[in-house]
Amino acid sequence: MTKQLAINGKFAAQRFTGVQRVAEQLVRELDIIAEAAEITIFLPPGSRHLGLSRIHEKEVGPKGLPLHIWEQLILPQAAKGHLLLNLSGSAPAFFNRQICLMHDAAVFDTPSAYKLAFVFWYRWLYRRISRHSDFVLTVSEFSRIRLMSVLNLKPEKLLVMPNAADHFDNRSITAKELEEYLNKYALSPGKYILAVGSKNPNKNLNGLMQAHASLPTDRLPLVVVGGSNPTVFAPIGPKITSDVIDVGSINDKTLCMLYQGARALVFPSLYEGFGLPPLEAMVMGCPVIASDAGALPETCGDAALYVKPKDVDGIAEAIRRVSVDDLLFAQLSSAGRNRATLFRWSNTAERLATALSQSGLRM
Repeated sequence: MTKQLAINGKFAAQRFTGVQRVAEQLVRELDIIAEAAEITIFLPPGSRHLGLSRIHEKEVGPKGLPLHIWEQLILPQAAKGHLLLNLSGSAPAFFNRQICLMHDAAVFDTPSAYKLAFVFWYRWLYRRISRHSDFVLTVSEFSRIRLMSVLNLKPEKLLVMPNAADHFDNRSITAKELEEYLNKYALSPGKYILAVGSKNPNKNLNGLMQAHASLPTDRLPLVVVGGSNPTVFAPIGPKITSDVIDVGSINDKTLCMLYQGARALVFPSLYEGFGLPPLEAMVMGCPVIASDAGALPETCGDAALYVKPKDVDGIAEAIRRVSVDDLLFAQLSSAGRNRATLFRWSNTAERLATALSQSGLRM
């Protein structure tokens, strides 16, 4: 029985998005529960350090290497003799003992959302590492079914580790802080609609903007949060229009402010492996309008107002309803807070610890 676990720390050198959030939260939870295991997280030089207590943080390799080269060449040497845990989608292609988290099967199901080189690489990589991993982890039953199908995996090799949003629990945003931030954009609490997500065609930002633009001129402003990555995603088409406020990538405190002050989060994705922003919004009491696509009904349960992602008129009507109906606003806010309590990072980490023990690691 091995006692050594290595963690792929590439995520700590990447731009912080939902994928990196999941990896970091799970590492922090493992740091709490790991007692007997010897665990090292190997980091590319210059990574943000996580300040862990039990897990050793170690930078390896020369500075300046592209992260995918570091992951494929440097990490396997550093992790030799360990069980390697990969929590952010990719993994070394030629490493014998590893466990890999794949968030979804989007490169197989919606290839047009990505650059061609990205699709080719990740399709090959997912097929390769799924055959040579102890287990494949994913974040929802929807993603589990899709990955089983496209990778031809046996059910027992794919384990579901749902995301959570209790990293936003007990966030204290004062009315003054919220007002001062919103004043920068001439916004008022409860008087704007929020969209959160990368500029990925699967997020359906164009459909949302069309729906928003179709509303009467006294409509609530639309605030868009999220960065872009032109090396990964295909272009989303028309640029964001002048009547939409794009705040780009922001820190957690600012994101909490925007959730707390929004009339609703609109999340009309064409495809989702889980859907973390709706859960984050629910923690903050922000009503959620979500599409009925992918894993979103599994994540949001009965706590969201659902729309068809390609029904622009339906999205517009849902926004209109939440904008004017105070009872619906209160019902969705309450239902969302209750729904969010069902997802805890500690519970997911316990599932992960069980999978690690099945691979011979004594936690």
